[in-house]
Amino acid sequence: MAMHAYPSARDGAVTRRVIRRTSAMLLAGLLAAGVPLSAVSAACPQALAVYEGESGTGGLTFIGSSHELDLQIGQSAPVRAYLTPGHRADRTEMTVPIDCPEGDVTGEELAACLAYQSTIYALNSAGEISSVPDAQSDAATTILLPDLANLLAGHPYFAAESASDIPDVFRLAGCQE
Repeated sequence: MAMHAYPSARDGAVTRRVIRRTSAMLLAGLLAAGVPLSAVSAACPQALAVYEGESGTGGLTFIGSSHELDLQIGQSAPVRAYLTPGHRADRTEMTVPIDCPEGDVTGEELAACLAYQSTIYALNSAGEISSVPDAQSDAATTILLPDLANLLAGHPYFAAESASDIPDVFRLAGCQE
């Protein structure tokens, strides 16, 4: 008599991991073969974009808007980052606060808890630089975070990470559903 194995919840988690890894390898292969990213990821809105660090480490995951995202670096827990219009209308600024005090804070207290604050840039599929697109616009193919590696490598929260493990360039890797 043949025994039938019924899938368990654990089997589903394993299957999802295998599908994610296979999808990531397929995406990498298509990009290496010169297939344009726009042909791979059909019109993902910026609010649902997921990026991977250029070296395969780190990631950015937008949180339902183009103003908040989770930044994942190495083995550190993800941190929330915030995007705001820059001093120039065509630029976006990103701040990464870590362990900031609650309530009214002074400028000095705020400056002390910001691990990263900089103008960031988006690149479209034609390689043109712009600000980060609005939530419902097509996601940028690349996000540039100037000097992220140098600034975060010196922060105690990321002490376990070396500057070489912290990317400054993030490429569109997928779209949340």
